[in-house]
Amino acid sequence: MQCPHCQSTEIPRHKTTKYAGERIYCKSCSTWSKNKDAPKVLLFDIETSRVNIESSVWPDQVRKPVYLGHKAVKEDWYMLSWAGSWLFSGVSFGDVIKPAEAKSRDDKRVSKSLHKIIKQADIVITHNGNHFDIKKINWRFLIHGLEPAQRYQSIDTLAKCKQ
Repeated sequence: MQCPHCQSTEIPRHKTTKYAGERIYCKSCSTWSKNKDAPKVLLFDIETSRVNIESSVWPDQVRKPVYLGHKAVKEDWYMLSWAGSWLFSGVSFGDVIKPAEAKSRDDKRVSKSLHKIIKQADIVITHNGNHFDIKKINWRFLIHGLEPAQRYQSIDTLAKCKQ
């Protein structure tokens, strides 16, 4: 690895910082530089709507398990919003559906904006993402004609907590 300022190779590989490899330090010219080889790490979460069902469940039956077949589903879920941040950037970003989109249950614009960001990631960090978020967003991507984003490595904090 070379310093972009002085072209020196005196860059300690063991030196760690709060930026976890995104920045490198050159001993020769005493400067910090951005490490172009560092992976792009995205932290994100999505929020979804409820499934709209047609049911004749009485209040006393609410606590009892009731089977509702696929015919009871009037309208499927959709993505309400997403939020994310690149690791160590300190900047949050995201997208939320507008009222008109919510009335028509249209999350295409929000799905496209997430798709654009997630395609850039080398690693994604989510909470319960392997069992919820990633499956849900890939389904929405397919519905809207976008290719599923699977180029990244996934780190699920819930799975790590259960180990």
